[in-house]
Amino acid sequence: MKRIIVFALLTFSAAALAQQEDVIDEDTRPKTYRQVTELDEDDFKALEMDGELVRPGIIRTQERSPTTFHPMITLRTDFNAEMASSIDDIR
Repeated sequence: MKRIIVFALLTFSAAALAQQEDVIDEDTRPKTYRQVTELDEDDFKALEMDGELVRPGIIRTQERSPTTFHPMITLRTDFNAEMASSIDDIR
């Protein structure tokens, strides 16, 4: 019986010692940033750039042609048949 009690105490005490403490990782820690970033002239003194400006040789633009709409109704140029029938109706 003593062996069972000693075994149980050792087992539970080892499990109690194996618990992990709450450690704040750098990944889980909230990050804070400054509200305003100020840049001085000294920040740009070490910056040296070499290069040249490249542009296209020719700039082509095309004028847009006006849109034409084709009429769906054909206009009549003479009403001779209607005039003749109306004269016949009057007689």
